[in-house]
Amino acid sequence: MKNLYAVVLLYNTKIEDSITCKKIEESNCKNLKIIIIDNSTKNLKNEEICRNKKYQYISMNGNKGLSISYNVAIDFIKNKENADEDDYIIWLDDDTELTKQYFEALNKAIDEKPEIDIFAPIIYGQDGIIYSPNNARYIKNKLIKNEDDIKNITKYNAINSCLCVKVKIYNDYRYDETLFLDQTDQNFFDDMRERNATFYTLKTIIHQNFSQRGQNLDPKKMLMRYEIRTKDIMKYGRKKISSSFKSLIKVCGLALQMGIKCKYLKITIKCSLIAIKMFFINIKNIIMRKNK
Repeated sequence: MKNLYAVVLLYNTKIEDSITCKKIEESNCKNLKIIIIDNSTKNLKNEEICRNKKYQYISMNGNKGLSISYNVAIDFIKNKENADEDDYIIWLDDDTELTKQYFEALNKAIDEKPEIDIFAPIIYGQDGIIYSPNNARYIKNKLIKNEDDIKNITKYNAINSCLCVKVKIYNDYRYDETLFLDQTDQNFFDDMRERNATFYTLKTIIHQNFSQRGQNLDPKKMLMRYEIRTKDIMKYGRKKISSSFKSLIKVCGLALQMGIKCKYLKITIKCSLIAIKMFFINIKNIIMRKNK
């Protein structure tokens, strides 16, 4: 049985309060090795708890974002843990309602389909919509209507949460560290499709609460969150003029949507201005690269 390295990214959460960590312990999955990547901005004594639980613990000494944290975890697994290239890494948030069935389905699929590089479960949001996997599109991914539509996905795309990736994928791949939080999964799957990686959807369901899709959102917190999202979306589109333009449209649309939802149009105004500024920086850099 292959080793599964469960990498849990904590952010200002105590391990004993992490839904993910609780569910991992309840799973009784025997081939699971747990690695905690702590992005917390305050000391919550997680290192001591990890030591007692025999988890591996890595402090990022502040919030370094997803991409840098993922790369640190990959280096740790490949170097200190000496992982076999046919072992697997599972990427996890700290608040995911994992199930025992997820690990059972994953181990079964790995045994039956050793040729597969990337496994993803079916993830429903709190609104009953399937958000992952989906068909990748630039401005808005095309969501599937029901589980039977998974077989019709042509540009396979999925979210980071609960994604299981074969270690060998990372022999020559690093996450783009210019992306702090958003678009890391989108960019990863763009790259994996170009590399002809193989994908498989697990026949198991995960229910996820997406904070930005909830009700009674805090306008000021959403402004901070959307500033991060704006910058990541614009950086994602920095390689081509057409992509940068699409990113600008996407950001402005999302910012307008969230501004209306929160009844706080400062989200729309501020994020749109950030996006416009970054759009012209992108264009300038693209032109300079072409003229070299």
